[in-house]
Amino acid sequence: MQAIAEFVRKVYKRKCHSNDIIPRIEGENSKEWVALDLGNIALHIFSKEARTKYDLESLWAVGAQYLHIFSKEARTKYDLESLWAVGAQYDSEYNKEDPIVEMLERHSQCQSLSPKNS
Repeated sequence: MQAIAEFVRKVYKRKCHSNDIIPRIEGENSKEWVALDLGNIALHIFSKEARTKYDLESLWAVGAQYLHIFSKEARTKYDLESLWAVGAQYDSEYNKEDPIVEMLERHSQCQSLSPKNS
């Protein structure tokens, strides 16, 4: 896991803009979970056992309101509350609504139209 994280970090350093922050590797001493914050990407590298145990895919899919299903040990050890807060911050900064999609949703008079049979 450490080798994968180091490789990703090196590739990122080569490909990033000169003013981008070089990511730190979190959990360098862990044998279960390593994470990198790549700006708008949160990269998590797990052991097979940790991936099954923490099931972050479900957490990100269902939202912070279900954080309580994780053990207190997991929430504390990996500071999942902070991970969620940081993720929400990036979501609001980088995943803004597309103005065209917003306009189409507001003006949905065409929703009931169907194709003309030829």
